[in-house]
Amino acid sequence: MHGASKPKYRLYLTAYLAAVLVLYAAVFRLEWGAIKIGFPDFSIFYTAARIVASGQGSQLYSDHLQESVQRSFSPAVAVRGSMLPYYHPPFEALLFLPLQYLPYLGAYAVWFAINAAAVVAACLVMRRNLPLLAAWPRWLCVLAGFAYLPVFIALVQGQDSILVLLSYTLAFAAMRHDRDFAAGAWLGLGLVKYHLILPFVLVLVLARRGKCLAGILTVAAVLAVLSWMAVGWRGLLSYPGYVWHSEHSQKYAWNALQGARSDLSLVTNLKGLLFSTLHGTDLAVIRVLLVILSFAVLTLAYRGWKQGARRGPRGLQLAFAALVIATVLVSYHTFTQDLSLILLAMALTLDGHPRPTLLLCIAVLFCGPLYLVLITRVGNLQLITMTLLVMFATILVRLRSLAFSETG
Repeated sequence: MHGASKPKYRLYLTAYLAAVLVLYAAVFRLEWGAIKIGFPDFSIFYTAARIVASGQGSQLYSDHLQESVQRSFSPAVAVRGSMLPYYHPPFEALLFLPLQYLPYLGAYAVWFAINAAAVVAACLVMRRNLPLLAAWPRWLCVLAGFAYLPVFIALVQGQDSILVLLSYTLAFAAMRHDRDFAAGAWLGLGLVKYHLILPFVLVLVLARRGKCLAGILTVAAVLAVLSWMAVGWRGLLSYPGYVWHSEHSQKYAWNALQGARSDLSLVTNLKGLLFSTLHGTDLAVIRVLLVILSFAVLTLAYRGWKQGARRGPRGLQLAFAALVIATVLVSYHTFTQDLSLILLAMALTLDGHPRPTLLLCIAVLFCGPLYLVLITRVGNLQLITMTLLVMFATILVRLRSLAFSETG
């Protein structure tokens, strides 16, 4: 954009973002009744904090105890037909300990404000480290962050995906300034959702980013000690089994749907794409295909990292974005709120001179009303998954051409 076109461009963008936020406000108003009785995912964190605070941390991963505590403050358990299980790492429960002193709705409001502050922080860190965004007013960057629907859903649900977004954003900023240990430490703090961190870390290990690995392991060691303090050895040993149990127990409504695979149509990763599109295919075949495709995506992300990470700021941006997208695609769980991470990937690819295909992908991924239609009317988000695949492939092509232009 040049000259007089800039104000007009920003005016249109601001008008769109404002309209989307008004739409989100209306959605929030419609959901307020469900929020008040404990439907949001925040109830699992509140449950865990109450259990640990009561001195029963060693029994944190007990269905009976969790359900008893959750029913004490959430009528949604009876309405839903089952509780929401806390199967996050033990150390995360400590983060919510101060909130358990508040009534549920007050604790939800405080966590909402903390998450909102994390969105602001992530947007401002992006703006500080990306030349294109640096030319935008601060308020416009922040407005764009809140207008991204996965961020909105994470806020409403009281999820922790925004913390992982902030971790990735700070890790990129540190890596951009050659502070690999700090980058690894920031990634380590994202282990609250380790399935959204470990694929990224695996590629860094293969790329021999030793200082990054040292930072991650240092933080992971501290978090392991905190987990032991929260639940003891008994709780730690019961955790893996509880994760497996919560994934397969038919007492939870969403697991009961897996026979028809209808729940996976809203899972925006390779797993969701394969299970929701290959109807009638043997499950063993789908799982083999999933392993093969996941391996292929991570291999391509590794090659992209090798091609771009050492070729200046632009190369690092594209390589980092490709690896974030790859992590989301191969992750075991990727729900709509987990796509908050893609906000960073879009910012990294938008900077510079993005190709039309990338701009189209960003337009699709950033279109909040489209998500709402796909979720509420279509019941299928695989258009988003396919868009991520196209965006991933386009970034890899750009990285290849960048490497070829420099060697040529």
